[in-house]
Amino acid sequence: MEALFPPSAAAKAHQEGSTALTTIAQMLPLVVDSLSAPLPTQQQDEHPPPTTLGCAISLLCATDGLMQDDVFILTNFMTANPNEVIMFFILHEHGTLWRTSWVLRKIAALCGHAH
Repeated sequence: MEALFPPSAAAKAHQEGSTALTTIAQMLPLVVDSLSAPLPTQQQDEHPPPTTLGCAISLLCATDGLMQDDVFILTNFMTANPNEVIMFFILHEHGTLWRTSWVLRKIAALCGHAH
């Protein structure tokens, strides 16, 4: 026998809530699996993309006449002065002599002595 009265608002809300919970319960294993799946690992031969500062440090390490302490001093200086990194690259494009000259003068100024 069919109901003579439409379902009350409370009964309708209860039915809709039950349907929503059933859907969530069915989807939950998929969500848990996707969240617990291992992240793809980076292969050892892959490197993160180079940064401007990273490239500058590589060039510093390849500059003749620098000691390890000089590289550390200039790395700290370039980290604090991003515009100097740009200047370093511009001079590097003009050749090794320009780069080396800039580096030696900058070290002398930072350390307060001639190199």
